[in-house]
Amino acid sequence: MIIDRPQGLVSGRCAAPLESVTGYDPPLRRPVTHCVRNCLRPTLSGPRSIPVSSRLARYEISRRLLSKAVAGITLCAVLGAGCGAPPPPTLGVDDGELAPCPASPNCVHTGHRHPDGTQPLYLGAEGESSWAGVRTVVEAMPRLTVVSVSGRYLHAEERSRLFRFIDDMELLLAEDRELVVRSASRLGRGDLGVNGRRVERLRAALAEAGLLAPSSPPGGG
Repeated sequence: MIIDRPQGLVSGRCAAPLESVTGYDPPLRRPVTHCVRNCLRPTLSGPRSIPVSSRLARYEISRRLLSKAVAGITLCAVLGAGCGAPPPPTLGVDDGELAPCPASPNCVHTGHRHPDGTQPLYLGAEGESSWAGVRTVVEAMPRLTVVSVSGRYLHAEERSRLFRFIDDMELLLAEDRELVVRSASRLGRGDLGVNGRRVERLRAALAEAGLLAPSSPPGGG
């Protein structure tokens, strides 16, 4: 059997010429077979391509589909929990007051000065016109929706931008024209300061509308 060296194969494992293999020694069987398989075949069939195992390809596709499915299910669960969380039983006025904040740090209550350092709000004037002005300010705040108004109580909901979590903001016009504000998240423990910033946005909007009095109670020292 005579095998001529293919043209152009001058480097790599097949750099050595393939001379006549008639009567070759047994130790040369494997190198010659290797060169025939890896050098002659590309020469005869054109450029060599890198084969991809169909089993590995199917595994990779399955892995990616599974990852996307898990991510989708997780996102749906988060969105469903955010959108479907029922209103807490603490909403509303009980014995003339709004409910205190829970132990979790995701609530602000101006009436209880919670958390520490929270300043109260006082309206500058009494009467239905001032309360109507408060409602107008709340309705104009982004993403806030007024759910109910009863007497001197107002309940509004705000949904987060991404996951559509629902937060509740309650307002109660108490004695001495104090406007008690309670803002709380329905889910989780922390709120990354969202409720505190919401209360301060309300404070700024009321002040801009000319509805707020100084922090001290009207008529106080």
